[in-house]
Amino acid sequence: MQEESFEDIDTDFNISNGKTDHIKVLFSIDWDYYFTIKGELPTRNEEINASKEHWGAEQKLKKGALEQAGWSDIKRLPKLKAIQLGAIFYRKDRNYDPDNITSAHKYILDALQEYDILENDGWRQVKSPFILGWKRDKHNPRTEIFLKEVDSNQNNSGKKG
Repeated sequence: MQEESFEDIDTDFNISNGKTDHIKVLFSIDWDYYFTIKGELPTRNEEINASKEHWGAEQKLKKGALEQAGWSDIKRLPKLKAIQLGAIFYRKDRNYDPDNITSAHKYILDALQEYDILENDGWRQVKSPFILGWKRDKHNPRTEIFLKEVDSNQNNSGKKG
């Protein structure tokens, strides 16, 4: 896995409403795995626009995102039964709303399946909390992904059952 420690990650977030609760939660979890996807993953608006252009364009966008993830350390991850997911999306500008940016978590989950890390991205494999953040970095756009392996029998309220 990547040698960068969690202490090296920039946690100076400028959140417009002054709240940093989701960032504090992200860094309060003892994550098991970390990797970075270089560049920007497609946004929801880009998906919608692609689907309007041509019937196969959205699939091509997804294929590109999966290939982009394949260039990261994702292939070094062991097979996991169930995870909690955290991600920080660093964008080169603020041209997209946060909900459009963070919709790219779907590409992360798809990549975890594509590279045989997760069997599926259903309720049994992906557990709460699901923590997503965003920040601007015009010189190094990327997505930092954090994974914690959890019990697949745990329900999404944190209880077994």
